Amino acid sequence: MVRHLLSFFPSPYKDELLYSWLARYHRRSGNKSFKQTLVDLYGVETKVPITDLPGNLMDICNRINNIYTSNYLLAKHTLFHYYSPFLPKDRENMLKKTMINSDASGVHMFTGITASGIKYPRFLRYCIKCYQEEVTKYGEAYWHRSHQLSGVFICPFHLQSLNESNIPFKVPMNKQRFYDLNEIEINDKGKAKLLQSSWNHLEFISKQSLTILELEISPLGLEKIRDYYVYKLREKGFVTVSSRIRFRDFLPEFIKYIGSELLSKLDSDIDKNAEDTWIHKLLRKPRVSCHPLRHLLLIRFLDEDIATLNNIKGNHLQYEPFGSPPYPCLNKTANHYLDSVMTRLEITNCYETGKPVGTFTCGCGFVYSRRGPDQLEEDRFKVGRIKNYGELWENKLRELYQKKVPLVKIAEKIGADRSTVSKYIKKLDSGYVPERRNGTNKEKRDLYRVKWIKHKEKNPQYSRTRLRETLSSVYIWLYRNDKYWLFENLPPKKVNKQKAIRVNWKMRDEKLSMLIKEEGERIKGNEDDLVRVTISAIGKQLGILSLLEKQLDVLPKCKEALNEVTETIEEFQIRRIKIKASQMRNLNIEVKEWRIMRYSGLGECLNPDVLNAIDKEINKGIDL
Repeated sequence: MVRHLLSFFPSPYKDELLYSWLARYHRRSGNKSFKQTLVDLYGVETKVPITDLPGNLMDICNRINNIYTSNYLLAKHTLFHYYSPFLPKDRENMLKKTMINSDASGVHMFTGITASGIKYPRFLRYCIKCYQEEVTKYGEAYWHRSHQLSGVFICPFHLQSLNESNIPFKVPMNKQRFYDLNEIEINDKGKAKLLQSSWNHLEFISKQSLTILELEISPLGLEKIRDYYVYKLREKGFVTVSSRIRFRDFLPEFIKYIGSELLSKLDSDIDKNAEDTWIHKLLRKPRVSCHPLRHLLLIRFLDEDIATLNNIKGNHLQYEPFGSPPYPCLNKTANHYLDSVMTRLEITNCYETGKPVGTFTCGCGFVYSRRGPDQLEEDRFKVGRIKNYGELWENKLRELYQKKVPLVKIAEKIGADRSTVSKYIKKLDSGYVPERRNGTNKEKRDLYRVKWIKHKEKNPQYSRTRLRETLSSVYIWLYRNDKYWLFENLPPKKVNKQKAIRVNWKMRDEKLSMLIKEEGERIKGNEDDLVRVTISAIGKQLGILSLLEKQLDVLPKCKEALNEVTETIEEFQIRRIKIKASQMRNLNIEVKEWRIMRYSGLGECLNPDVLNAIDKEINKGIDL
């Protein structure tokens, strides 16, 4: 079959939408009808132009004598590469083949746009400055690809608000026509109203969306992307050592940073108390593709960019808050001091801050820990806390001690403070006090010991505090230089004999039992945050958990109250079922077994009473 070749075809512009390119061809061709233009381009007059992911690219290339390839059209003049980085490889290949070799039916299903809930732009958008510059430079303007992306309200080239035209983004199925930007009225009436507080975020989205198109990134791998996000969240303290994401901490921070109003504008609302939002899907084991805009929102929160994400390709992401092994041994008495010979590292989480804590163990017995993550190279040589000095260190201390080396010199040579050295010396010989730099000797020590003993014997009624105050100079010297002897020659501590305070258990029992009932009912009444009513839940909330665990035998009314309000696992499951079924009915959602089990978080093996509760709720829904 002989194909009809076009005698001319305009050159494309940078970042021009294929739809715009074909619209300019129609204007220049002189064709009186759009159907004739469709015959020129596709060989049929029933083709409906598509703005974002058009099909039959090979047909167009054949009609223009292959001066441009289908891969070129796909990469430079459609939105294909906006979606491709976040698709599985097989789906990207399917999308590519469909756009090149057949019509575009079903392509939006491949990208996951339909399921995402993110709306297309209502109308094609343009930038007035781009328009003015293009008319001056080329004599005509064109529709930009980067202006038509979801979430892009700012021109990435001029950083000013885009204008909405009156041309629908999605061409109606019965409309065989192209709309040329040069033929519409240009004005400021359709300029988007943007929150100034969201401007920086929108500017980021605009620039990064353009970068995705220009980098032409092939699929990164959903697992790889997810691992990268978790890796960066771990650096911010939102991931435990066991790789569990702290969603309760992370979601409020994410919503606060991006802003709930902007999330709503971008069709990406998040309920911080929900457990199955789009961001959960993004960060859990990937089963579905997420819209690129949502990837950009998370990348923004992580203070990264799309170029950095592109660099994960081929790299193995491993959580190394303290850098890569081996690590330097910081045992100053070892021949390998400061050499990177330590390979054993145990990472835990700091209870207070959630930051990683590394415990480093060397073959010489030296064990130390420090809080991470490391920010600078010199952080590798910092010690937070020494857990064990090891036999090599202790042998060196013993050697220096036997040589009568001054205390300060010993501390300097073995890398410890003087109090630590004194403590270990006591283990060797409690009667030995090393000579100090200031000339302190055994005679001075003996003199101060005698003064202290005489003072103590002269004032047997004095307490420790009183003795210290009345002979402070001697006490301070002995404390600094002969602490262990001093403590052995202090009078016994006086026990403060206060009359034991009697607890009115009956009154306490009555008061706490009322609080327990109130708290139990409060927990049951909170339908937004479903928590099982247990002794632990009530005790923690009221700050009396220890009392309920240890003193319940003398609190009979509390015990009775707990028996009334606490729930078994089955009772909690039934309460969840009733609440979730009621919420579904309020939202006019049909109450079905699978929905109840899913929304209530139930497993497969259920108690007969729980199954009966499900049946009742289903039947109740039918009755209504």
